Amino acid sequence: MSDNDLQENLNRRKLLRNLGIAAVSAGSAAMVLNKPVAAQSSTCAFRNVKDYGAVGDGVTDDSASIQMAIDSLPVSGPVSDNPFLGSGGTVLFPAGVYRVADTIRVARNNVSLIGAGPDATVLLADAALPAVVRFGDATAGDSGLAINCSIEQMSVDRRTGTVPIGSVGILWELFAYGYERHTRVNRHYYGRKITGIGPPNRISIQYSLYEPYSSNAMRAHMCIEYAAGIKVFGGEFGRNGGEEFDSVGMIEITGLANDVTFAQCSFLPRGPATITGNGNKPGVILINGLTISTGVFKFIDCNTEATSVGFSSDAATPRIDDIHVVGGRWAMETTMFNFHPNTKIVAMWLTGVAMASSVILVNSQWLVMSGCTMGNSAFHGGADADMTITGNRFQGSVLLQGDFRGLMFTGNVHNGLTDATSVNNHVLVTNNLQSSI
Repeated sequence: MSDNDLQENLNRRKLLRNLGIAAVSAGSAAMVLNKPVAAQSSTCAFRNVKDYGAVGDGVTDDSASIQMAIDSLPVSGPVSDNPFLGSGGTVLFPAGVYRVADTIRVARNNVSLIGAGPDATVLLADAALPAVVRFGDATAGDSGLAINCSIEQMSVDRRTGTVPIGSVGILWELFAYGYERHTRVNRHYYGRKITGIGPPNRISIQYSLYEPYSSNAMRAHMCIEYAAGIKVFGGEFGRNGGEEFDSVGMIEITGLANDVTFAQCSFLPRGPATITGNGNKPGVILINGLTISTGVFKFIDCNTEATSVGFSSDAATPRIDDIHVVGGRWAMETTMFNFHPNTKIVAMWLTGVAMASSVILVNSQWLVMSGCTMGNSAFHGGADADMTITGNRFQGSVLLQGDFRGLMFTGNVHNGLTDATSVNNHVLVTNNLQSSI
């Protein structure tokens, strides 16, 4: 794709939003792209990395040229009461493989990094690089906040070699309103990390990720830590054809996280353990060290297979407030839930979910489950447990056990029911059908 073709493919509305101006003509943008570096105005809203010396041959280190193009964008606009108006701009990456030996840093507002497509534009990091692209700078406090930034239409890869512990493909370190579309990450410890400084300082907010692709993650394809308002749509995590590593999990949530949604995403690990059938296969959602009790976590029409467990937690996570799973197919080899006994599940909604595994819930306070299918299942109550389980198909036996503040188990089909609930509790177990099929 030529530079002019790339420019024509930019979405005009998005450019207007990023630039914060009333109108920009495609013709004026093309004129900017065709000017030499020396002729470009310091307030020009468009940059082309090749005009700043980037080669894109996969051999030459293009880090300094890319950084120069980003740093040449205006920091703030002319209106004193709105420092973001007119700041930033768009940095274009024509087709090519850009070697990155130093982290590309975006620590200003309204900056868009746009390639020619994930198959055409590749940022190829040296193996030892801690982060390839970084938005925001947590070491600078509030002044390091990156507002309204994006990266689109490119791949972020790492050369073969030892992958450093903690390394990241795309690091959203401190931001408000981040955006990714059609980006791919490959060969990192974390494919993406969405984070902030952490309380009591600042939590990063509002991040949207559209149709991402992630492969060869050592620990997890995505980590969410000290961030809220995270929306992921149509993502594919794991390569359906062979992974280099056995990741620990697909998504890791830690520290503090709230308002997290994954919709129509696929979690498809294909590491050596998955291919051979031996070893520990990854979990899907790891909730580890969630030390601050927050969270509405939603998973809508997602699919997974060849994983060990759907959701798990560790001893450092005392409480998870709210989990919604709606639709989709979750195929695990052990169980859907493996929460640590120390973890209290305050509320959980399961609606229309096909779970090709067992379901065991312990220490869950509020549960509403309807229209689901699953294997052998057990629901262990507690003094404050309130569960409504209706209209489900259990392709195995069911155990109801312990004390319940309230339990309604009605209209379900099962292959065997054991009711070991306490007789003095508010329990209704009726109108269920036992089937041998």
